[in-house]
Amino acid sequence: HRLKWLWLPLLLALGVRQDIALYLGCAFLALSILEGSVEKRKRGKILAVICFLYLVISVMWIMPKFGAGNNLRNWAEWGQTWPQVAWGALTHPVKFAARMAEAHWAQLFVAGGFLQLLHPVAAATSLLPALFAFAANEEAQLKLWFYTGTFFISGILAVAVKGAERAGHWLSAYSHRQHVLSAIGALLLFSSLLHITQVQGPLPRFKFYFDNHDAYLTAQSAFHDLAAPSGRVASSARLAVFVPARFEVLTLQSLARADIVAVDTNQDSLPILSPSWRLLPPTDPHGRVRIFVKIF
Repeated sequence: HRLKWLWLPLLLALGVRQDIALYLGCAFLALSILEGSVEKRKRGKILAVICFLYLVISVMWIMPKFGAGNNLRNWAEWGQTWPQVAWGALTHPVKFAARMAEAHWAQLFVAGGFLQLLHPVAAATSLLPALFAFAANEEAQLKLWFYTGTFFISGILAVAVKGAERAGHWLSAYSHRQHVLSAIGALLLFSSLLHITQVQGPLPRFKFYFDNHDAYLTAQSAFHDLAAPSGRVASSARLAVFVPARFEVLTLQSLARADIVAVDTNQDSLPILSPSWRLLPPTDPHGRVRIFVKIF
């Protein structure tokens, strides 16, 4: 009930990833629908606006400074920018509806023990980010295998708890024994919590994870095989974590200042390099990572 205790966990949650702001914002909007007092409804809307502003600022201005925020490959069929993606989905309703029909919506309701259905408007509001996630042309998104599937939990749990509360009120008409109502409410909530872990569905962990993991192990090996004692490495954010500490890490946009360039051929566009750059023999010829070294 006290807003001052909410800022720290909210900032920590927003710090996880920029796109979690979309999921949290919709969860706060759902809560603003469910709350009884005007003050609490207003508070929920304010928090939702803060989340949405954070999302827009981080994606449109902050992340591009670090060479990120513009990876739309899974939504490329709708447009080349986020506004174009939204417009493309709106102007192709049949295709968009077909994509939504392929998605695992039921799993989101199972995760809340179907208690959200007792508040259908709030439930629909909390699940609005699914329209964005399921629009991606990627099986991992449609089947909630991707880690962003867990971002739905905040909205699912918030509405499910309110659903359990409504169920308790309805049951009170049939029993005046408080301990019986408390036991039923606890059982409903416990059932919901048991199913929360099922949000992501049957995740094929080994195939989905290790296909990428092997590629990046190759990158790690290639970096550590570099003979240079130091230098500046330009790479994407995905590969930057494997750059040894003796190197200065730059974004691909700072290519002119770099001595070494590392790209993931599945994720990054190959930069146009002058003849002064030499491709190192890849550790794995069939791998995704390529490293270029400037010849002085």
